Amino acid sequence: MYNASLLKSGLIGLIGWRQNIDPAGTQLTALTTSSSGLYFNDEHPLLTFDNLESIAPKFDDITSPTETFTDWLQSKTEGSIIRAIDKWINKKFKVKTARNLLERSQLYYTTGSQNDIITMGSAICGLSVQPVRSRNITTTIEQVGVQFDTNQTITIRLFDATLDAEVDNVAITYTGSGGVQWETVDWTVDGNAAYYIVYDQATITGNAINGVYDYTINSNGISDGLFNNYFLASPFEVVGSTSSLWNIENNSYTTSQNYGLNLRLNVQCDYTNFILEQKELFKTIIGKQVAIDFLREIAYNPNIRTNRNESNVSTKQVLYEIDGDSQGKEGGLYHQLENAIDSLTFDFDGIDKVCLPCRKYSVRFKAI
Repeated sequence: MYNASLLKSGLIGLIGWRQNIDPAGTQLTALTTSSSGLYFNDEHPLLTFDNLESIAPKFDDITSPTETFTDWLQSKTEGSIIRAIDKWINKKFKVKTARNLLERSQLYYTTGSQNDIITMGSAICGLSVQPVRSRNITTTIEQVGVQFDTNQTITIRLFDATLDAEVDNVAITYTGSGGVQWETVDWTVDGNAAYYIVYDQATITGNAINGVYDYTINSNGISDGLFNNYFLASPFEVVGSTSSLWNIENNSYTTSQNYGLNLRLNVQCDYTNFILEQKELFKTIIGKQVAIDFLREIAYNPNIRTNRNESNVSTKQVLYEIDGDSQGKEGGLYHQLENAIDSLTFDFDGIDKVCLPCRKYSVRFKAI
């Protein structure tokens, strides 16, 4: 899992494109900066400015074009960057040195009895969720479940302990008539703060139905809340208002009742921050992937450009430069990319024991 938009913006300046040496010709308005000192044009002799321009759309022939040559080059480059990251992650998944989905949970797996109701007062009540404090793990609240004895519209609000105003809210038209009704919310939370999913009891018609069962009681008869390796959740109530974040030190926690709320969550490894922090290590695979993609564009000429540069291109020769010998002999840029990915996969083993664990090796015996 990663945030593609953040990776595109964070990695686009890692390697640059060389500016057109003809001042009277098309000039790049961006992409010429390289924080690594490397340039895509140096990956292969065919990646000249003229050759790149020869396969781009004919912007000069378009009336009021919505993009420029620089825009086209950037979108193509960003697409190749994401493909390079995908190949690295997929290789780590294959050799089991990376993980994706860690947990898919529902807080309460029981439905509350309609005889076990929670009389509404005037407090703020709901569920506190504290994700594990890891920069590589992201928790998503996919759905909120509500259970009340009266049909009505209920506004559920999400608060972040570090912010004064609510993060988001959803108005649920509850028609469950005492049963649990699920509403999709898609709220992403991380380990930097506690989060509160709440409603104002004063706005509720009737009462909530308690969905807590006695499995929240530990062997000592003490209620610990709901938790696993990746998050802790606890019901609570507090006197205050939902117009802004209340004084959370006044929260009164109790796991004997859930105030008619339930959550469905999934926990995933998020490699975005890790990749951006270690982006210098990715420059080789990004450079090779971008070169391969643009050489294929030159070879196949998908825009059917007819010009001097394209006429001089031998499709067979370009594909040989990319893939090597068609008879299976290893070579070409693609082979170099595979080797770079293998090296990078090995380098990152064991950095994060949850999301980037070490591969377990063992001695294998067989008959001879």
